[in-house]
Amino acid sequence: MNTTATYRLKKISQVAADSTSHILNYVTTDLASVSGTQSDCRALARQRRGSKTLILAAEASEVVVTNSLTTGATYSLPNSITGSATRIDVAMTGHPDGLYSRTYVGASGYKEGLTLATEDCTGSNCATRLRWTWTDWTQDNTGVSYLTNPRVTESRVGDGTNIKKRPSATARTATACPKK
Repeated sequence: MNTTATYRLKKISQVAADSTSHILNYVTTDLASVSGTQSDCRALARQRRGSKTLILAAEASEVVVTNSLTTGATYSLPNSITGSATRIDVAMTGHPDGLYSRTYVGASGYKEGLTLATEDCTGSNCATRLRWTWTDWTQDNTGVSYLTNPRVTESRVGDGTNIKKRPSATARTATACPKK
């Protein structure tokens, strides 16, 4: 038995009921190797989708979705909201408006992996911001690097010109149940 073998799913196809070769749509993935100590882990670098059913064409039209990761990135949102994080960019090749999305996640400490901010943009380096979000987090013990009951303390949502919503939350802790 070979316990070191790895297997990856490369393509999923939906085939028409009338034929085993009549593919209606499909999804393929391109998994890139992660550098460093976790070289056996894979990251989703690119995804291709093709479909005949949506556009009723003889041949499937393919859309390519690209994912990229940038460590040590910074974000700067309206109203002086700034920070540093790991940035994940998701873009679709051939999008008619050139739209792409950015997600900023905590890079270390208890915020590692938690979503801090998002942007939906067009243009080079997010020249036109169409929508953005920002979330501030806390937890029971902010001095440790692992999660201990993380919760949102404030979130903001806006478009390219102003803040739409600014809800805030106050956490309350119950110490004991009342006696009867």
